[in-house]
Amino acid sequence: IVDFTCISEFKSDIETLEKVWTTSKGMKGHHSLWRNGHWKSLNLGSITHETECQLLELRSLPENAHSWDVYCGLIENITQIQECVPIVKSLSNSSMRARHWKLLVRTLGAQHSIAPDRFQQASLKEL
Repeated sequence: IVDFTCISEFKSDIETLEKVWTTSKGMKGHHSLWRNGHWKSLNLGSITHETECQLLELRSLPENAHSWDVYCGLIENITQIQECVPIVKSLSNSSMRARHWKLLVRTLGAQHSIAPDRFQQASLKEL
């Protein structure tokens, strides 16, 4: 006799996987647009609001998905974006000049490939 009691568990896992897949695809699309967009034109208030909504959406997924790598990766991506918002806000200050950019790069000890006079046109990913 074959035991089919695990089929309902498999069905639940597949439904959860579908929800996670759909959620991940939508969020990664937003993240890509933000990272590849011109950082000076980003609506930081909108990004802050959207990332908060994304976190709520992720937390509403079934509990068994919370330990999955894709779930943890999305949480990490959202957290990184949230940490970048205040930095981008500071960089977009109208008084930021090339000399400030040079000082910032030197202070951070970064090996940065963006010329100070071009950083205003850079994408968020390039920064």
